[in-house]
Amino acid sequence: MVISLDRLGLGRGISETLVTTLSPRGRPNAGPMGIHRRGEGLWVYLYRDSRTFPNVVARGRLVVNVVSDPLLFVRAAFSDLAPGEFVRIGGEPVLREARSWLLCHARPGRGDSVKVRAALEPLRGGVRRPGVEAPNRGRAAVLEAAIAATRYVIFHDREKRETIERSRRVVERCGGPGEKAAFRRLELFIP
Repeated sequence: MVISLDRLGLGRGISETLVTTLSPRGRPNAGPMGIHRRGEGLWVYLYRDSRTFPNVVARGRLVVNVVSDPLLFVRAAFSDLAPGEFVRIGGEPVLREARSWLLCHARPGRGDSVKVRAALEPLRGGVRRPGVEAPNRGRAAVLEAAIAATRYVIFHDREKRETIERSRRVVERCGGPGEKAAFRRLELFIP
């Protein structure tokens, strides 16, 4: 079966997604991850101190969820999502709000003390919410700030803090109510 990554919204470059996994005890987890695509090759960097890393090591699988809700992205970055926010497709956790999903076999490979690169082999996927959305600079700024914040809370890097501040200005100027609410929520997690 040929899987069209483009149809699932996974373009070339890095697509910011929410990756879902199951713990060895069957508890679903979601976390933001950039899916790297060059040609038809896919990979992700798994951070060793994340909950996603041991789940992938234990099961060898993850689900890539393409979402458009910036608040969901922020919540998944900094807190546990409720079990009711997941559905099971073929036993795998998929976010209810996912526009599309892609189940992958994940093979962790080389890395360092912080992160490991894992090659992804698509197994199956689907579109849950078809439709076209115009790019929104406010939404993109929320995602950029959330990614920077996940690193800022660990490393306290001044450059990441500056990225968050620049993103705040873009959200204020270009974001709608959803993006502004997501940014306010994000600020609760930043020391």
